[in-house]
Amino acid sequence: MENFLTKYYYLNSDEVMDDIVDSLGDCLVQAAYLVLKSKYGLRRDDYKAFLNETTVKLTVNSDNELISFETIENIFDRKIFSINYNSQTNQNTIEIVSGILKNGDIPAIATIIERLPFSAFYDVNYKLNVRRTGHVFIIVGEDEENFFYVDNPSVISYKQYEAYEKNRGIGIISKKFFYEATKDYCDVLTFKFNKDVIDFYTKHPQEALINSKENYYKDEVSYGDFTEYFGRNALLKLIEIFEMEKLHFDELAPSEDRDMITYFNWKLWNIKGRRNLQRHYLEQIVDKNNDSALQLIKSLKESIKQWDLLYKILYKDYLQGAVNMGKKHIPFIENVIAAEDELHTALVKYLSFE
Repeated sequence: MENFLTKYYYLNSDEVMDDIVDSLGDCLVQAAYLVLKSKYGLRRDDYKAFLNETTVKLTVNSDNELISFETIENIFDRKIFSINYNSQTNQNTIEIVSGILKNGDIPAIATIIERLPFSAFYDVNYKLNVRRTGHVFIIVGEDEENFFYVDNPSVISYKQYEAYEKNRGIGIISKKFFYEATKDYCDVLTFKFNKDVIDFYTKHPQEALINSKENYYKDEVSYGDFTEYFGRNALLKLIEIFEMEKLHFDELAPSEDRDMITYFNWKLWNIKGRRNLQRHYLEQIVDKNNDSALQLIKSLKESIKQWDLLYKILYKDYLQGAVNMGKKHIPFIENVIAAEDELHTALVKYLSFE
């Protein structure tokens, strides 16, 4: 059995966050990336296969109620990896996880995360035997009494976190407690990677940039009672929704697993991550004499800044007791639109020279 306890995951050896994995957004994609990194060893350019477009997507129903606010997801369509599901392992979860570790693999855990005190999703009042929050984390080792797990530091409650003494990025949970938390519902996942597909996207990383450019002005799409808006139109729709002042900070979010402020914090973090990974890619390849590339990097940084300012004003107002996301916040969205318009112009110019 390989010793995955010697590897580094979300945190590097200096305990600084790995900028690439933090930019991936989706916890399932992050888990896959970490398994690829730890089990197989990342080649220098493998991260390029995980580049994703920046396009925002917003969905409403026929009553103009927010159904989702997110970014277009490309990774799963690429089939960089496939997932093997051991479904409803429940009372057999410990044995299955141990078997996977002994076979030299790293399992991902999809369970009722509200039962795990180390998680920011922990909820002592949640009594249902149904998985509510679509979050996963990985297990990287075991001893006779404990499992050693890895989760994103942003969703860890450190007051309830016991760190592995040789690597603070790895947590410890007793098998006895883990059994009680997972016995009613747990899926155990493993990943299989398609190296040929990874090689292809490593050699063709600009697909993410092209999709970002082409979808910024994409027309809305309607199906049944729902309408999806993309790019600039999604942001204009978001302004329309904020003008109605019907989004309450503490109401249940469309994901039905968290309140609205936590939902927006999550989505804005994801949006910033997409742009940050594109920035990282461009800074690795840029020629200092390539003005269009330098302008694109500058535009990505400005976009990240404006999205971050929107995040900060929403969270500040929430902490100060505000009730609604509303008209007060629209100027910040307008600043995001200005930055996104500039980003699109820079993308067009950059891609025209490639």
